[in-house]
Amino acid sequence: MSKNISKLGSVNACEALLQNMIENPSAYDSFNVSLLNSQKALSSMEMPERGITSMSLNRWKHYADKALPGGWRCLDRLRKQAYKALSKSKESHNYPSRGTISDYKQRLKNSQSDNAQLINEIARFGEQYTHLLEFCHIRSRQDKSFKALFESHLDRYSSPKESIRLVESGKY
Repeated sequence: MSKNISKLGSVNACEALLQNMIENPSAYDSFNVSLLNSQKALSSMEMPERGITSMSLNRWKHYADKALPGGWRCLDRLRKQAYKALSKSKESHNYPSRGTISDYKQRLKNSQSDNAQLINEIARFGEQYTHLLEFCHIRSRQDKSFKALFESHLDRYSSPKESIRLVESGKY
């Protein structure tokens, strides 16, 4: 039950954030506008300091319909308005010249934000895969042909092969 409450709270916090962005876009100059570019990007937004957690797009739609009077359509309309407001606000600011130190600092900050989003998405996929494996274990106890397929899957992916290239931390 507390997960549902936190997800409903996440939707409400996102709505408040979007409304604040529309009213005061200059306060969000350092915000990564690409998170408002699409519905999928919004659903992957992770801001624990504001109580916003990432969920699948379908979950966002489900909980927005429960939490907000206008439902998902209202939240999506706010997303589009906030995107326009922030884009317009950023266009009015002077950006550092390409190749300057401040330009590289801004790029680094944006890439760090993007990396954090990707790491959160990978963690979410890992959690989903773990749940899927639990269901497969249950099913393999009941069905011998499924058990054979499931065991071949486990054998194939239990240890990294040479065809799978792992990236070490900090080395790209």
